Amino acid sequence: MSPKEDELLLSELHDASRNLDNLVIFGDFNYPSLNWTNPAPSANDSAASLFMNMFLSTNLVQHINQLIHFRINNKPSTLDLRPSDAHLTSSVNFEPPIG
Repeated sequence: MSPKEDELLLSELHDASRNLDNLVIFGDFNYPSLNWTNPAPSANDSAASLFMNMFLSTNLVQHINQLIHFRINNKPSTLDLRPSDAHLTSSVNFEPPIG
């Protein structure tokens, strides 16, 4: 996506988080530089930094709290995100990958 498309998507997600009572977002956001143990904007990745700024300004909670992508020659990361309102999820189960 282009930076303009990223900004538009993040603006829509931010507005949805403010205007909807029961928001759940699923997606493969591909921000390997984000650190969900200590959430903060990324100094090395402007798209990830924009996403984290949007995320930190909402009431969303990231429910994937462990590294889930373990591919050959890649650094393990949490690319699949599952943010939602805090009260909507009590736990997430992690199962072996398919295939």
